[in-house]
Amino acid sequence: MPAEASAARLPASAMELFDGRDLADKVGRAFLLATGDREGLPHLAMLSVGEIYAPDASHLHLALHATSGSCHALVSSRRGLLVVVGAQQSLQVRMETELIDASASERIDLFRMRVVSVRDEHAPYAAITSGITFTLKDDPAPTIDRWRQQVDLLRAL
Repeated sequence: MPAEASAARLPASAMELFDGRDLADKVGRAFLLATGDREGLPHLAMLSVGEIYAPDASHLHLALHATSGSCHALVSSRRGLLVVVGAQQSLQVRMETELIDASASERIDLFRMRVVSVRDEHAPYAAITSGITFTLKDDPAPTIDRWRQQVDLLRAL
């Protein structure tokens, strides 16, 4: 698959997706965060728009469950790969940790990540029609409220 040249800036589509606004309209999209632990074993986490915030085109702020394997791996390796797949787009965002804040909440750790490179993967013979999606099982209001609180913490990072 051809990939556009690597850049260290998020495209406008990712900036809009992770702007922390209109979270209720963005329910259902999931994004993969790949990390590696000290033993080199991979860890994958599925994140929502309520756990990712882009303050600018060169940084992403992440909120991870403090007890998760991906959180521990990101603390250890200080590197991660965010995969953003959606209609007509497949981005691989390589990142390095600039700051870890474990004091914001007992449940989540916050990470300020510097974008190292962004690859836009595509094939001239195929169109991406969707990525990983989900449905909230019950009333979405409590989840969206929690996301808003987390995004507020990420904005302040």
